[in-house]
Amino acid sequence: MIRVLAPHYCLGCGAQDTLLCDACRMGELRLVPSRCYACKKLTRGYAVCPSCRRHGPLKHIWASCEYTALPRELIHVFKFERARAGYLPIARQLVESVPRLDAVVVPVPTATSHVRQRGYDHTVLIAKQFAREQNLPYQSMLWRLGQQRQVGAEKAVRLRQAASFFEIKPRQSLPDRVLLIDDVLTTGATLQAAARCLRQAGVKEVNAAVFAHKQ
Repeated sequence: MIRVLAPHYCLGCGAQDTLLCDACRMGELRLVPSRCYACKKLTRGYAVCPSCRRHGPLKHIWASCEYTALPRELIHVFKFERARAGYLPIARQLVESVPRLDAVVVPVPTATSHVRQRGYDHTVLIAKQFAREQNLPYQSMLWRLGQQRQVGAEKAVRLRQAASFFEIKPRQSLPDRVLLIDDVLTTGATLQAAARCLRQAGVKEVNAAVFAHKQ
């Protein structure tokens, strides 16, 4: 509650009125090299390598920074200490890291139990701000069905849990290309499940962008 009422201070340098100032964001966040998220093979433009693409629905996953101490703290206060303003530096980092695409921006929705606890869906806030700054259409296309908490779960468990996480909301117009937005990439199970749901519904191409890649 204190973080809701009190002014925010930069987690890096202590500057007032922001959770992460531009100087710390540009100077402290470590960039992720362009590679396939699944096998870690180096690729161009953060593409999923041809081998991994044969088994998955995603073409590219852009990760704007590594999941080091500063991004981890920013995500923590944003998600678990109700520091709602965290979406602003996260969206700004994504805008500067992801090439501009002709796509509809779609958030990976959070479990409804977590949204009730926080009072907001953190991925919706990020995705809306990203879409505004990129002048791209935004559409909330997915329902989140699963309520399981995946933090700390092994990869096989994540993949099993995520398989039935999502469904398309009724009466949705389906674009040809979607850019999914999420905060953290770990195994990629959640992104794969969301992308597969979209592809099965008729979306021709699904890419994704995440703030931090947790190795």
